[in-house]
Amino acid sequence: LDNKISSFDFSCEKEKVFCLIANRIYHRYAMELEEANLIDFDDLMAIAAERIERKRGNVVIDPTSDSSFNLNTLKWLMVDEFQDFSPLFFNLVTALRSNIPSLRLFCVGDDWQAINGFAGSDLAYFKDFGRHFADATLLDLQNNYRSQPDIVRQGNAFMAKTKGAPSIPMASLPSESVRLVYSNT
Repeated sequence: LDNKISSFDFSCEKEKVFCLIANRIYHRYAMELEEANLIDFDDLMAIAAERIERKRGNVVIDPTSDSSFNLNTLKWLMVDEFQDFSPLFFNLVTALRSNIPSLRLFCVGDDWQAINGFAGSDLAYFKDFGRHFADATLLDLQNNYRSQPDIVRQGNAFMAKTKGAPSIPMASLPSESVRLVYSNT
Protein backbone atom coordinates (compact mmCIF):
# COMPACT_ATOMS: atom_id res chain seq x y z
CA LEU A 1 0.00 0.00 0.00
CA ASP A 2 2.85 2.36 0.84
CA ASN A 3 4.47 1.70 -2.56
CA LYS A 4 1.22 2.17 -4.46
CA ILE A 5 0.52 5.47 -2.73
CA SER A 6 4.05 6.78 -3.27
CA SER A 7 3.91 6.10 -7.02
CA PHE A 8 0.23 6.93 -7.63
CA ASP A 9 -0.74 9.90 -9.80
CA PHE A 10 -3.46 11.57 -7.75
CA SER A 11 -6.09 13.62 -9.58
CA CYS A 12 -6.30 16.20 -6.79
CA GLU A 13 -4.92 17.07 -3.36
CA LYS A 14 -8.06 15.79 -1.58
CA GLU A 15 -7.58 12.34 -3.10
CA LYS A 16 -3.95 12.26 -1.95
CA VAL A 17 -4.82 13.39 1.59
CA PHE A 18 -7.58 10.78 1.81
CA CYS A 19 -5.21 7.98 0.78
CA LEU A 20 -2.53 9.11 3.20
CA ILE A 21 -5.01 9.21 6.08
CA ALA A 22 -6.52 5.84 5.12
CA ASN A 23 -3.03 4.35 4.95
CA ARG A 24 -2.19 5.62 8.45
CA ILE A 25 -5.45 4.13 9.76
CA TYR A 26 -4.67 0.80 8.10
CA HIS A 27 -1.16 0.70 9.63
CA ARG A 28 -2.63 1.45 13.05
CA TYR A 29 -5.24 -1.29 12.56
CA ALA A 30 -2.53 -3.81 11.61
CA MET A 31 -0.42 -2.78 14.61
CA GLU A 32 -3.40 -3.16 17.00
CA LEU A 33 -4.11 -6.65 15.63
CA GLU A 34 -0.49 -7.67 16.09
CA GLU A 35 -0.21 -6.24 19.61
CA ALA A 36 -3.44 -7.98 20.69
CA ASN A 37 -2.41 -11.21 18.95
CA LEU A 38 -5.57 -11.14 16.82
CA ILE A 39 -6.26 -11.91 13.17
CA ASP A 40 -8.84 -10.60 10.75
CA PHE A 41 -10.77 -12.42 8.02
CA ASP A 42 -8.03 -11.96 5.41
CA ASP A 43 -5.48 -13.42 7.83
CA LEU A 44 -7.82 -16.32 8.57
CA MET A 45 -8.14 -17.16 4.87
CA ALA A 46 -4.37 -16.96 4.29
CA ILE A 47 -3.58 -19.07 7.37
CA ALA A 48 -6.13 -21.71 6.33
CA ALA A 49 -4.69 -21.98 2.81
CA GLU A 50 -1.14 -22.17 4.18
CA ARG A 51 -2.10 -24.90 6.67
CA ILE A 52 -3.86 -26.96 4.00
CA GLU A 53 -0.75 -26.72 1.80
CA ARG A 54 1.64 -27.50 4.66
CA LYS A 55 -0.39 -30.54 5.78
CA ARG A 56 -1.16 -31.61 2.19
CA GLY A 57 -4.90 -31.47 2.83
CA ASN A 58 -4.67 -33.67 5.91
CA VAL A 59 -6.33 -31.10 8.19
CA VAL A 60 -8.78 -32.17 10.88
CA ILE A 61 -11.44 -29.61 11.76
CA ASP A 62 -12.05 -29.46 15.53
CA PRO A 63 -10.39 -32.76 16.54
CA THR A 64 -11.86 -32.43 20.05
CA SER A 65 -15.44 -32.62 18.77
CA ASP A 66 -17.62 -35.63 18.02
CA SER A 67 -18.39 -34.01 14.68
CA SER A 68 -14.74 -33.52 13.65
CA PHE A 69 -13.75 -34.40 10.09
CA ASN A 70 -10.69 -34.51 7.93
CA LEU A 71 -10.69 -32.12 4.99
CA ASN A 72 -9.13 -34.70 2.70
CA THR A 73 -12.39 -36.68 2.86
CA LEU A 74 -14.34 -33.87 1.18
CA LYS A 75 -15.97 -34.79 -2.10
CA TRP A 76 -17.72 -31.49 -2.94
CA LEU A 77 -17.07 -27.85 -2.20
CA MET A 78 -20.09 -25.61 -2.67
CA VAL A 79 -19.47 -21.88 -3.12
CA ASP A 80 -22.42 -19.51 -3.00
CA GLU A 81 -22.21 -15.86 -4.12
CA PHE A 82 -19.31 -16.77 -6.43
CA GLN A 83 -19.46 -13.31 -8.01
CA ASP A 84 -17.82 -12.05 -4.81
CA PHE A 85 -14.88 -14.48 -5.08
CA SER A 86 -11.50 -12.96 -4.21
CA PRO A 87 -7.82 -13.88 -4.56
CA LEU A 88 -7.91 -15.08 -0.94
CA PHE A 89 -10.81 -17.44 -1.68
CA PHE A 90 -9.09 -18.54 -4.88
CA ASN A 91 -5.91 -19.41 -2.93
CA LEU A 92 -7.94 -21.38 -0.40
CA VAL A 93 -9.85 -23.31 -3.07
CA THR A 94 -6.61 -23.92 -5.00
CA ALA A 95 -4.97 -25.30 -1.85
CA LEU A 96 -7.92 -27.62 -1.28
CA ARG A 97 -8.08 -28.80 -4.89
CA SER A 98 -4.33 -29.33 -5.25
CA ASN A 99 -4.25 -31.46 -2.10
CA ILE A 100 -7.59 -33.21 -2.59
CA PRO A 101 -7.56 -34.02 -6.33
CA SER A 102 -10.98 -35.67 -6.29
CA LEU A 103 -12.63 -32.55 -4.81
CA ARG A 104 -15.32 -31.16 -7.12
CA LEU A 105 -16.70 -27.63 -7.14
CA PHE A 106 -20.27 -26.45 -7.38
CA CYS A 107 -20.45 -22.67 -7.60
CA VAL A 108 -23.43 -20.33 -7.86
CA GLY A 109 -23.28 -16.64 -8.55
CA ASP A 110 -24.80 -13.69 -10.36
CA ASP A 111 -22.46 -11.09 -11.81
CA TRP A 112 -25.27 -8.54 -11.61
CA GLN A 113 -25.13 -8.86 -7.81
CA ALA A 114 -21.38 -8.30 -7.41
CA ILE A 115 -21.01 -5.90 -4.50
CA ASN A 116 -17.78 -6.80 -2.71
CA GLY A 117 -15.12 -5.21 -4.90
CA PHE A 118 -14.24 -2.97 -1.95
CA ALA A 119 -13.33 -6.12 -0.02
CA GLY A 120 -11.09 -7.55 -2.74
CA SER A 121 -13.53 -9.58 -4.82
CA ASP A 122 -12.79 -9.74 -8.53
CA LEU A 123 -15.37 -10.57 -11.21
CA ALA A 124 -12.56 -12.06 -13.34
CA TYR A 125 -12.95 -15.30 -11.36
CA PHE A 126 -16.64 -15.38 -12.28
CA LYS A 127 -16.25 -14.33 -15.92
CA ASP A 128 -13.24 -16.61 -16.55
CA PHE A 129 -14.46 -19.54 -14.47
CA GLY A 130 -13.60 -22.10 -17.15
CA ARG A 131 -10.05 -20.78 -17.39
CA HIS A 132 -9.51 -21.01 -13.63
CA PHE A 133 -11.25 -24.37 -13.23
CA ALA A 134 -10.70 -26.74 -16.15
CA ASP A 135 -13.46 -28.99 -17.51
CA ALA A 136 -16.16 -26.73 -16.07
CA THR A 137 -19.77 -26.91 -17.14
CA LEU A 138 -21.40 -23.48 -17.09
CA LEU A 139 -25.15 -22.98 -17.00
CA ASP A 140 -26.97 -19.66 -17.24
CA LEU A 141 -30.11 -19.77 -15.15
CA GLN A 142 -32.16 -16.87 -16.42
CA ASN A 143 -35.62 -17.82 -15.19
CA ASN A 144 -36.68 -15.57 -12.32
CA TYR A 145 -39.49 -17.01 -10.20
CA ARG A 146 -38.74 -14.68 -7.30
CA SER A 147 -39.69 -11.25 -8.59
CA GLN A 148 -42.69 -9.68 -10.25
CA PRO A 149 -42.33 -9.16 -14.05
CA ASP A 150 -42.11 -5.35 -13.67
CA ILE A 151 -39.21 -5.69 -11.23
CA VAL A 152 -37.41 -8.13 -13.55
CA ARG A 153 -37.86 -5.75 -16.52
CA GLN A 154 -36.56 -2.79 -14.49
CA GLY A 155 -33.55 -4.82 -13.33
CA ASN A 156 -32.82 -5.88 -16.90
CA ALA A 157 -33.04 -2.25 -18.08
CA PHE A 158 -30.72 -1.10 -15.29
CA MET A 159 -28.13 -3.77 -16.17
CA ALA A 160 -28.54 -3.56 -19.97
CA LYS A 161 -25.03 -2.20 -20.51
CA THR A 162 -23.38 -5.21 -18.89
CA LYS A 163 -22.62 -8.42 -20.76
CA GLY A 164 -24.77 -10.60 -18.49
CA ALA A 165 -27.82 -12.44 -19.77
CA PRO A 166 -31.12 -10.75 -18.88
CA SER A 167 -33.54 -12.47 -16.53
CA ILE A 168 -36.80 -13.89 -17.78
CA PRO A 169 -39.82 -13.21 -15.57
CA MET A 170 -41.66 -16.45 -14.85
CA ALA A 171 -44.97 -17.16 -13.21
CA SER A 172 -44.75 -18.44 -9.66
CA LEU A 173 -44.03 -22.09 -9.15
CA PRO A 174 -47.17 -24.24 -9.05
CA SER A 175 -48.42 -24.57 -5.49
CA GLU A 176 -48.14 -28.36 -5.57
CA SER A 177 -44.35 -28.08 -5.97
CA VAL A 178 -43.93 -25.83 -2.93
CA ARG A 179 -44.05 -27.37 0.52
CA LEU A 180 -43.76 -25.58 3.84
CA VAL A 181 -42.68 -27.87 6.65
CA TYR A 182 -42.50 -26.91 10.27
CA SER A 183 -42.55 -28.56 13.66
CA ASN A 184 -44.04 -27.47 16.95
CA THR A 185 -41.21 -29.13 18.87
